[in-house]
Amino acid sequence: MVEFGKRLEQECAQHGADWQNHCIDYTALKHLIDKEKAATTSASVDNHVGVDNDSEAALVLAVCNPHHYHQLPDLLEASPSLQFQYALDREIEKAVLFVLREQGSIASELDQLAVR
Repeated sequence: MVEFGKRLEQECAQHGADWQNHCIDYTALKHLIDKEKAATTSASVDNHVGVDNDSEAALVLAVCNPHHYHQLPDLLEASPSLQFQYALDREIEKAVLFVLREQGSIASELDQLAVR
């Protein structure tokens, strides 16, 4: 598993810049996990581990409602766990949107071939 990040980067690089821009940023996510581990370790000393429901609800509200975007930086700064959740959601969204775009392109090409 140690080599996974390197292998992922190499495989994305082989497909060119277009793919590379849409691959999941494993290194950044791993960095956030390490940050969460450090925070959890120090928080366990204070008997506080995890994200409370209010913080998670506030994050969902900030992400889903443009009127609450201004709260997002403060929420993410306050919780490494929320930072990871938010970053993971953005990385998944980036990859899914790329796949959907590629799927649309392939469908269009198949449609053109069917007309010929």
